[in-house]
Amino acid sequence: MTAAPQCLIVGDVPAAVISLVERDDKRVEPVGLSSIGKKKLELEHGPYMIVHVPDKPSEPEVAEIEEWLKIADAENQRVGLTCQAGITPSVWRLLMLHESPFAVQLLNDGAEADTERLRAFLSTDTSGQHSEDGCLPLNRYFTKPPGTMEQYNQQRRLTLKSQGMDGFLASLRDAVLAMKAPLPEAATRKGVPPWKRSGVLQLDRDHLQLSDEPSLRDVFFAATLGQAPEWLNPISGGWSVPKLLIQGESGSGKTLVAELVRDLLGYELKADLPYEVVNCAGLGPENLVHELFGAGPYVWSELPEPVIGTLARAAYGLAFLDEVGDLDPAVQRALLVFLQDGLIRPAGIEPYPGFIRIIAATNRDVPLMIERQQFRNDFRARFEHRITIPPLRARLDELDRLIEFAAQNPQSNPKFSVNSIAQDALDKLTKHEYRSENFRELERIVHASVAHARSRRSRCITLQDIELTAGPEAVRDSDAYTIRVLQPPPGHMIDVPEARDIARAAAFTNSPILQWEEGDSLAQFVVTPEYVLRHQIELAEETNS
Repeated sequence: MTAAPQCLIVGDVPAAVISLVERDDKRVEPVGLSSIGKKKLELEHGPYMIVHVPDKPSEPEVAEIEEWLKIADAENQRVGLTCQAGITPSVWRLLMLHESPFAVQLLNDGAEADTERLRAFLSTDTSGQHSEDGCLPLNRYFTKPPGTMEQYNQQRRLTLKSQGMDGFLASLRDAVLAMKAPLPEAATRKGVPPWKRSGVLQLDRDHLQLSDEPSLRDVFFAATLGQAPEWLNPISGGWSVPKLLIQGESGSGKTLVAELVRDLLGYELKADLPYEVVNCAGLGPENLVHELFGAGPYVWSELPEPVIGTLARAAYGLAFLDEVGDLDPAVQRALLVFLQDGLIRPAGIEPYPGFIRIIAATNRDVPLMIERQQFRNDFRARFEHRITIPPLRARLDELDRLIEFAAQNPQSNPKFSVNSIAQDALDKLTKHEYRSENFRELERIVHASVAHARSRRSRCITLQDIELTAGPEAVRDSDAYTIRVLQPPPGHMIDVPEARDIARAAAFTNSPILQWEEGDSLAQFVVTPEYVLRHQIELAEETNS
């Protein structure tokens, strides 16, 4: 009787990969990509599946690959992907948008198989691996350290793919699919960009004109203002897509998610989408309005040329409004009108429709700001999809994977010279709550630990290399200030579960945050007329290094 295969080879997996699998004493069975129905019934699945992703897969091929991945999830199989073109948009889509939390790894970069990566994939248990000096290797999850910063930044998106992020990714997937509504036929730009960065822009009879090019209004097909709202009014069958608001604490990855949305939407729409970013906290209200919407000649400045706004540059693509929580109320009003009717209104020029998908992000506590009348509730309501990135303290089970990723940064750890970490050092890093800057704080601490280990000419991070910054969570969404006191304030004490609650209370009551340190604990207080709110932090773990 022939033994059941241990590894299912789906599609045109490179021969070098199959050879390495067989060399590892794994019995393989190759099947065609389109033989899903037959194999569902007949094949006794082993613990591994390797699926090849064509360089430019058709929609039926992508659907077939997703079916294979669903089978792997049902059978609790480990999944490897091969693709001769490396991490293509097709691979990103399979890695990031699939519903199931199976462990997917990319087994080759380019045409050649990666022996080290395959060995790690075929190992049934990598969690107990130790190097010769007793340290844990720093390539258990990301098996091939990136050689360049470009590769590192590409792999950064994989830090979002984990079981703790499943709910977030499901919401993100729903938003992306809702935002891919095609443009109305009348508004198709026929390959003509809305404007070009070269040439002289002039105003001619209310048209923004680029030498020897169609006018901006012609490109937008806005023959008359009376017709434009029809194309943008969903009630009359016009074009409308939901807007996406990404919320999350500082350093949680909002910009990373926005870039991921851009690439996934480009994949869904099969287009190279314009992508414009506006830092809403970096400009004053008047400058920001002109930056967003543009202006005619001499309106914003003494320049004779009109100013092309960011929203015009993002036409037929995406505009990412970062830090919208810092928007002035006047700018919120101007944006609110645009989000409602989709018309760009430059100062001194007639309005015209902008077919733009909007992504916004903020690290502010929007509900609290609405309570304090610092943020318009109707402005938030224009974002039909609102998703929140979980902070690192809600992803404690995967901190070791994120620590490993940060340690592989080729800029701070060139040639992967520091390649392992002591168990007690890893425990200390995973027990620390990265409250002030989330992943940025984790990266900074890990990079400093790597630098300290390199200065000792050691290849292993130990306890002596780690310096943690003790202290409460950084105050956000308020101008609250902190005062150290010699003794706790008197009054009826009420304990609150998180330091963030203290920050909210201080902002709401316009009171300072009092701090009192005794031994290994730091207590924070906010005094109200009726009671004293208290949150206590144990500092023993941070200070006993």
